Amino acid sequence: MEKVHSRAQSKAKKKHQILSLKLKNNYYKLRGFPLEIDLKPYFKTLNGINSLDLHSLDAKYLKNKAAWLKQQAAEGVPLDELLREAYALVREAAHRCIGLQPFDVQILAGIVMHKAKIAELPTGEGKTLAAVFPEGRVNNHRSEIL
Repeated sequence: MEKVHSRAQSKAKKKHQILSLKLKNNYYKLRGFPLEIDLKPYFKTLNGINSLDLHSLDAKYLKNKAAWLKQQAAEGVPLDELLREAYALVREAAHRCIGLQPFDVQILAGIVMHKAKIAELPTGEGKTLAAVFPEGRVNNHRSEIL
């Protein structure tokens, strides 16, 4: 029973975070800040990531999937084409390994960073977990997170 209550709270928090992002976006537009804060292009990718449910799959399958994604990247498949599966895999690994279920706002921040843009998250929004997504990519390129 407690787990169901926890999931309901999680969904409510996700909705609150997305609403908060939308309000912040509108505020910046009204103020005329020269920032790209329109997250609409990223929601399609986010929905695609969320549509992949990997929790019922065993660890061996996930390891094989990670190896396959790396192979695809090495063969030249564009990372944008692998993003949905790779981020769903990172989301599931975070849940299994450290017990944290990334929120949509954290996944969105990861998508933004993958696009070589700056993502800003307020205190307490999980910047460390959000930074795992672009670092968990399937390519072997080094990147710096400040």
